[in-house]
Amino acid sequence: MSSPAHTCARLLAALEDLVSQEASLLRAADFAGVLATQERAAPIVERLAALAPAAPTSPMSMVNPSRSARARRNGASPNTQKGGKSSSTRRAYSDNT
Repeated sequence: MSSPAHTCARLLAALEDLVSQEASLLRAADFAGVLATQERAAPIVERLAALAPAAPTSPMSMVNPSRSARARRNGASPNTQKGGKSSSTRRAYSDNT
């Protein structure tokens, strides 16, 4: 059995992969694919939430370090930047305008 921290790291890696897939699907306007990807991500998010109290460090400290560093330089959290929208939301919006 793996430790909660190891499990969180594996789940975060899987979630990052799904987020990347979702961004590609949004750019391609494959909204059915986006929905399917979100449905695949839901149990991962639920499991991460359940493991959060047992994790020895913040799950955000395990997020891709370059992405986190870039967000800090921009004065935002890793998931949002100026304007409060996620980067995938901004990309999808800008691709459609």
